[in-house]
Amino acid sequence: MSNIDKKGLAQAIARLDKLTAALPGQRREAVQRLGNLAEGAVLSSIRARVRDSRGKVQSWQQKRLGSGGGYAAVSPARRSAPPHYPATGPDSPGAVTNYLEHGWLHRSGRRAAPRRMYWQAEAQLTHRAENEAQRLAQRIVRGLKDD
Repeated sequence: MSNIDKKGLAQAIARLDKLTAALPGQRREAVQRLGNLAEGAVLSSIRARVRDSRGKVQSWQQKRLGSGGGYAAVSPARRSAPPHYPATGPDSPGAVTNYLEHGWLHRSGRRAAPRRMYWQAEAQLTHRAENEAQRLAQRIVRGLKDD
């Protein structure tokens, strides 16, 4: 019968407990970094693709973080700073942002070209999100190996 090193096993379990206790905080930090990157990418995309010299469409964008730290998103704010826009309806920041993102039909019947601001920002963030996930995985591996 093989001998089990109880002291080494106890140390490994203690390391694992410490690591799992720190993991939610590390994940939250990674999601916050990605949220900041997403907000910057969306605002940059709006500047590049929308004629928004006064920054109205940019001011409507709001970064949201999940309460558990599991996600970050950028979307039009439900309420805007003065002048106030309706929270819902065809003239709300969300509706106008949607029209810009996907295009709209003019009264003349001509279709406006979609600006694809969010789509472009998402394409930029895919690689960064993968890198952030790899960094978090490396932290976990280092935590398991450290003595």
